[in-house]
Amino acid sequence: MKTRLIVPICVLVAACSSAGTTGERPAAWPTGRFEIEATLNYVNRGNTETERRVGELTIDPSGAMSLTSSRGLCLEPTQMQKDADKARGQSSFVCGDEGWVLMPGPGNVRGQLRTTVSVEEIVTVCAEYATDANGNRVCVRSEDHIQTRQLALRAQLTSRPIR
Repeated sequence: MKTRLIVPICVLVAACSSAGTTGERPAAWPTGRFEIEATLNYVNRGNTETERRVGELTIDPSGAMSLTSSRGLCLEPTQMQKDADKARGQSSFVCGDEGWVLMPGPGNVRGQLRTTVSVEEIVTVCAEYATDANGNRVCVRSEDHIQTRQLALRAQLTSRPIR
């Protein structure tokens, strides 16, 4: 009787341990030239702003890559970064204030853009205080000031082959 229980349990354990393995290999990088694009949306001075950032990626048959973005020529990653990227199945470029993280897709390139933008907010501050009849300090005159800050943004990218 004990033998009958052990055999089905062993088969079940073997099936579960191999269920997570699909046998799929990571996608290969396509070769050619690609236009990559990311759209950034953010609020500046109370208004929604939309910025389109584009780049041109070239992937040689040897696997060498170069990227030029709307912010200018991009720096190739260091060898240490290339090795780390390769282990993650991606490639990274820094283009001015932009960071492009690229991954191979089926016949195209996918990934993410990381960047910062300067945004302005209108902040109302009290310029003059007075004391009311109950002895409370109250604002009697306010002023608007513009406050600038850096906003970190991320956007998914799309790509299309350039023929």
